[in-house]
Amino acid sequence: MSKYYFFKFPKKEKDENETQYEYWIFESNVVRHQALVVYFGESEISDIRGWAQRENEDPSKRSENIKELDRKKKGGRNLDDLLTFYEACNDPQESRFLVSNVRDQHRTLLLFKPTGELKDLENGQLQEYHKKFPQHSGDKPKYVCVEQVGEPIDRLDPKTPAIIATLDSDQALNRGTCNELRSEQAESLEVSLGLMDLSTEIEKKPSRLLKYLSPVQFETLVFLNFHERNFHCQAHRGSTVARFDFRVERTAQSLDDFLSFDGKQMIAVQVKRKPMDQTSGTLTADLVISLEDDDSPSKHPRVRGATWLLQKTTEERRCFEWLKKELAWTGLGEEGWGRIKARYRRELDP
Repeated sequence: MSKYYFFKFPKKEKDENETQYEYWIFESNVVRHQALVVYFGESEISDIRGWAQRENEDPSKRSENIKELDRKKKGGRNLDDLLTFYEACNDPQESRFLVSNVRDQHRTLLLFKPTGELKDLENGQLQEYHKKFPQHSGDKPKYVCVEQVGEPIDRLDPKTPAIIATLDSDQALNRGTCNELRSEQAESLEVSLGLMDLSTEIEKKPSRLLKYLSPVQFETLVFLNFHERNFHCQAHRGSTVARFDFRVERTAQSLDDFLSFDGKQMIAVQVKRKPMDQTSGTLTADLVISLEDDDSPSKHPRVRGATWLLQKTTEERRCFEWLKKELAWTGLGEEGWGRIKARYRRELDP
């Protein structure tokens, strides 16, 4: 499988006539070729190469190196982005970059592959660039020539998995310039491109299904499992509140055999995609629903995992139909979904 990266150009400055994206992807730029570019101060390729070498030799010196690089205005605080981009460009046969298309208001994603190596602009090119973009006079762009692979990926095409259509909502990808997609994101992309079939692997371990939901979809599934059992949820997805994502209230019609509230009228629910510390001191919500496997030896009594959530989803018809619709792109088909539901039914039966 190729390695896929989500790449972001800098936002347009107020006094710029065009975006960096348009200049490097569509316009006649200084290298006269489509290119992906990183900036981060006055750093050059030789600097990045040296940082990568030091990282490999002694990772413990990272914070020290970052401080030194910041003092030299060479982008130390962006070390992760620079190294990720550098490593991706060093593997042009396997690396692919996803870029959101500014020209169509981000309706599509474009897929690019490197066609050369990462380079510094030559002096004449750098002067020409700074003349056009004086706002970046303190930057030395590092670029790699690229070419587009295939057709644009339409975010609003029903065949495009939501986990790909909403990549921008993933904070792990959106907070930097260049970040590698997680395995489930890369697999989802390859399925949508016709390069992979997931159905057999999913049937072997159905709890994997939930990993192919986007962050918003995962939180929505949790919401639906409460809502369809007559619990009142005040939101269908998470917020920026530190200790929980949403509140759930019992009603007179709530199905109490779904989940014990331990005598409480309302509980705080937190939804976590990543592995987490499950010690008592770190669990601030009444219930944490995680994508981790339920048989984790460190699982806390207030934590429910992927198997529990999938089992509860198969029990409730409307939740299960929603999940089938959202993950139809996996290619499971009615027979595959039927086998998954039957498997969980057998586990429920005494």
